[in-house]
Amino acid sequence: MRNALVVAWKEFKTFFQTPIGYVILVVFTLFGGWFFFAVGCFEPAVMDKMFGRPPFERPGAISYGTYETMLATLETALTPGPWILGDRFSAADVFVGSQLHYAVMTKAIEPTPVMQKYVDRVAARPALQKLLKGA
Repeated sequence: MRNALVVAWKEFKTFFQTPIGYVILVVFTLFGGWFFFAVGCFEPAVMDKMFGRPPFERPGAISYGTYETMLATLETALTPGPWILGDRFSAADVFVGSQLHYAVMTKAIEPTPVMQKYVDRVAARPALQKLLKGA
C-alpha cells in the first residue's frame, strides 16, 4: 500500500508542473460544482417544496440552505448567460438544464424571467427537440 501512495504522490506532483494540470483542475471544478448543485441542492430543494415540507430550523445543516437561497444561486449563475459556464453549451447545461426544464414543465417551480429564457434555450436545442418528437 505504501508503494501505491508513493507513486500516487509522484504523479500528483508532476501533474501540476505544466499549465495543463491547472486547466484540467479548473474545468473539473466548474463542471463538478454544477453537477453537485443539481443533485445536492436543486433536486432536494424542489422536492421539499413540492411535498410541502416545512423549512428547516437550521438551514446550514442541509445542502441547499433554503429554497429561496437555492433559486437565488441559480438565478445568479444564469444571469450573465446564455449558458451556465458562459458562451458555450456544456455538460453542466445538459444536467442542470434538464432538471430545470422538467421542474418548470411539471410546475414544480415558478421560473423567473431569467430562468424561463434559459429553459427556452435548453428546449430549443436540436437534441432535445429530436428526443421530444420521438417520445
